Amino acid sequence: MSIGAGSERRVTRVLIAGGGVAGLETLLALWALAPRETVVELLAPEATFSYAPLSVAEPFGLTQVAHFELARIVAEHGALHRRDRLAKVDADRHVVHTAAGARMQYDALVIAIGTRRLEALPNAFTFHGEKSTERFRELLGELESGAVTRLTFAVPEAVKWALPLYELALLTAAHLAARQVRAELRFVTHEATPLEVFGARASGQILDLLESAGVETITGHAPVAVTMGGLSLESGA
Repeated sequence: MSIGAGSERRVTRVLIAGGGVAGLETLLALWALAPRETVVELLAPEATFSYAPLSVAEPFGLTQVAHFELARIVAEHGALHRRDRLAKVDADRHVVHTAAGARMQYDALVIAIGTRRLEALPNAFTFHGEKSTERFRELLGELESGAVTRLTFAVPEAVKWALPLYELALLTAAHLAARQVRAELRFVTHEATPLEVFGARASGQILDLLESAGVETITGHAPVAVTMGGLSLESGA
């Protein structure tokens, strides 16, 4: 890229693998900080970006998950979007191999593909975000009709980011209270304190919210299995 007589600026080819929050944040940062110094390409199989944190409010009719066209976001910020999936990285040659067999060269590679979602507690109803909206609505209906009278929100040892489940528990408690539905709600977690990753002050506030909402909170006990008899904890309880 020429910037003046007798001088040139080297352009860095940046390849971002992943079309989620981290990948898009990287794209936006490069556009804001180094638009002339970088050529950016986003490698992601999705056609849309969905703002997943809103999914916990969908079953209660409070909002809908927002969807954005990924190609439009990328184009508006001077980049290219290849709808494909990362398969292999040849770091020595600075080449990425895609699932469709393409080879993509890069100077700098950002891998932000996230993780695969797995069920951490077999036989439990696992909330998978937007995909679980209808099933959770059915569960709310069962609570309202009295078909279900006891509901436990469980955070097993494998789960390190439990914020969405706390939101679901509090929203459920508020939903039932507004309809004068009596149900036994529990929150069981392996954490020493609720949302301990945020520190003692935040944990105390979350605990107060749960107690005020009528949710019994059991901390320091890792759920390990769901059976017809109930929820089994690592402690044997």
